[in-house]
Order: sequence, then C-alpha cells, then structure tokens
Amino acid sequence: IDPAIYDNYLFLVSDENLLISIDLKTGEILYSKFIEKEIVGLLKTKEDNISIDAIKVLNSDLYFFIKKSFIVIYDKKGQIKKNLILKKKPNSEIIFINRDMLFLDKNNRLVILN
Repeated sequence: IDPAIYDNYLFLVSDENLLISIDLKTGEILYSKFIEKEIVGLLKTKEDNISIDAIKVLNSDLYFFIKKSFIVIYDKKGQIKKNLILKKKPNSEIIFINRDMLFLDKNNRLVILN
C-alpha cells in the first residue's frame, strides 16, 4: 500500500495492518495502531482479516479502501469517524477532484460520488 501524506504527517500501513503516523518535521512516531480487528468489527464481515487496497487523504481525513466496496474513514489522530459501502464497485483507480470521488464501474461507466 502506498503511504499517504497530509501536511507534515506520513501515514503508513504495514503488512500486518498496523497504522503508523509519523511527524515529517521531527521524525517522531506519533502513534501506531493495529486496525484490523477494529475494521473487521465495524464492517461485520465473516472474515478474520482484511485487505486494504489503498489509503487516500481527503479533507484532512484518511480514507481506507477495502475490497473495493468498503471505505473506512479515520481522522488524522487514528480514530474512526465512519464507514461507507459503495453501491457500485470500482473497476479502476479512484480519483478525487474537488469534493467528488470518481471511478469506472464494471461496465466502464463513470461513477461520480460527492
């Protein structure tokens, strides 16, 4: 998973789903948090583990894309704000323009979510 940068913060997710926040000015680790059980409980899936596809920063929040249909939103301090379930699964890279999320669905139709 590619890391995400917001202001002076770097956010990483390890192979074991450990969310790590680093202050880029000081190099200090601000927190590290095991997020797998938290997300599994929130999404109420039957699986014991998750696969995070990507992390994006939008409006100072961290968006975790899971299995191309779930989005879990964390604040920059590592607290869950909410989760979303996409009605249409992305079949492309998700991009953000202004406040809109854009992607192609399985029929290659453009989906725009605000």
